[in-house]
Order: sequence, then structure tokens, then C-alpha cells
Amino acid sequence: IKDLDFSNVVDLAAGHGRNSMKLATISKKLTIVDICPENIEFCSNRFKDLNNINFAVCDGKTIPVKSKSVSLMYCFDAMVHFDSDTVESYIKEISRVLKKGGNAFLHYSNWSGFCNDDWRYNPHARHYMTQDLFNAFCKKYGLTILSTEFLTWGEDPDYRFEDLDAVSVLVK
Repeated sequence: IKDLDFSNVVDLAAGHGRNSMKLATISKKLTIVDICPENIEFCSNRFKDLNNINFAVCDGKTIPVKSKSVSLMYCFDAMVHFDSDTVESYIKEISRVLKKGGNAFLHYSNWSGFCNDDWRYNPHARHYMTQDLFNAFCKKYGLTILSTEFLTWGEDPDYRFEDLDAVSVLVK
């Protein structure tokens, strides 16, 4: 993603800002978004000396930023835990907030197996989601997938899952 436009970036479901630190150094403007107010408070304290960062609590379905204003939407290692309805809601929102030609870098689950009632008991705590479903959401909301890579998780042969996750770069 090094060649993408980092002028106005949203780090969705940022947690404690593990990836936000790198994004802050290469972004003109960064908005850190999370559903958990405690995570936003943590990040606002962590990054208090940086003046290019805004912070926002979201509701788990929408992204509290202006329409057609974002050059890059970034979400890594969080969307793998979202159910497919939530992924669809965020894909719709990503389409709304991305400016024309804007990109999204999204890491999501590709787990199509049995889904326990509690996602934490699924392999590597992944929620049910498939590449085909993700592709359908992108198409429905006017996003084009530029590339997708699949990730395998687990060193133990009994707990190793091929292509358990996917990372896609999208364009509006």
C-alpha cells in the first residue's frame, strides 16, 4: 500500500493504535475510529503530542467521517472478528466515505466453516465470512477489488488453517 494516497486516512477498529503509529507518520491527516470508548481514550493519550490525528467512537455499523473525504480506509486484524452483517455495513460506509479513486486496505476473515455461537471459539477467533460474500458486498456498494492475498494461520498442524484470512485492496 506504500504507493496509495495517505492524505486523509481512517484507521478503523484501531484498538490501542498498534498500526496507527505507523499510519500517523506517513499520513497528512489520520482519524482513529473504534467502537470502544476506552480504546479511543487510550489512543488520544498515546498520541496526544501529534497534531494530525482525530479520534472518533463509532457505533459498530457506521463510520463517523464526512462522505467522499477519505483517501485511504485501513482496517487490519479487527474485521476478522466481525460478523458478515457488520462487514457489509462497513463496506457500505467505506463506499460512502471514500473519495473517488480512494482506496481501502482491509483484513477480514475467510472462514467458511461451522460458526460457533461465540466467535471466540472458532479457529483463531474468526467470524464466518467468505471471499465470495466479501466480493458481493464490494460489488453491491460500488467498490472494485484491486488485489487479494490469503493468509494462513497456525503453526500446529492440528490447528493450522489455510487461507483463513484475506487482505484486499479496494478502489472507489
